[in-house]
Amino acid sequence: MWRHLLRRLGVAVHPALQREVSRAKDVYGIFCDANSVGLDEGELLCFVPFFHCIAANIAAASPWGPTLMDGVSSYTVAVDGVQVEYPKLSAVTTVFCALVLLLEECSLNSYLHWISIEQEIDADTQRRLGRSAHAKIEIIKILNRSIIGVLCEDMSKLGWNIPVEVMSLAHGICSSRCVDVPRSNEVFGGPAFVPFVDLINHDDDEPNVAVYVDTMHSLRTLLRRSKTFFQVFEDDISVDHCPFYVLVRAAKNIAASEELHYRYLDPHDALAGDPLFWASRFHFCPERH
Repeated sequence: MWRHLLRRLGVAVHPALQREVSRAKDVYGIFCDANSVGLDEGELLCFVPFFHCIAANIAAASPWGPTLMDGVSSYTVAVDGVQVEYPKLSAVTTVFCALVLLLEECSLNSYLHWISIEQEIDADTQRRLGRSAHAKIEIIKILNRSIIGVLCEDMSKLGWNIPVEVMSLAHGICSSRCVDVPRSNEVFGGPAFVPFVDLINHDDDEPNVAVYVDTMHSLRTLLRRSKTFFQVFEDDISVDHCPFYVLVRAAKNIAASEELHYRYLDPHDALAGDPLFWASRFHFCPERH
């Protein structure tokens, strides 16, 4: 199913990759096939057309763009000393995602409805957070729901009647699945939801995959060197088709049965050591916390 949905988006995935449950994390992840010979460092694993991603600049360039950029504001709410800030570009990205979720004829719509979003924090994460931090998480949930409600009200004034449950799903997707993609600022303008990349789990260890934005020309060069991707993929790519792609490559040799992983956040980021951030956004705390 996942390969079929991605193929509809023009996303090509290396045939040696499989989606299965990670026993260590008890969630689905992307693995190198146990029956393969492994993956070499530098190997092209996947490429994603930039226009099938969700990000602020993609939203601004869409037919909804002018209304979104003029009509969406930033939001700040606080209760009992806990404050949630929702910048304008984050709100724009969320509303754009909600509109795509309502657009049934859009290929990305099917993928967004297929993925699962973790809504609850498990007992292990609660234990790592402690009682005080977990209480703040519950307040953050309430504040997020209030922002979602106001977003729906504001969008109805612009002519978009977005159900609360759809906006809530869009908020969950954008908050837990959008990541900063290297070399992407001019293309995405901020964090982006990237199909396939959202299926790769976080790990604090040195990443074994590299994710970044590059040009069609660079992709064609990688395809010509690839032993795996067929000529048809190169033939499908032209300047008119898509000038930019999100590329996923092996950052080191990957053994058979090894899970793909990378860091959702730069370890030097001020929030990297904050378990409250991880739990409120991604619904888990990395082991080191």
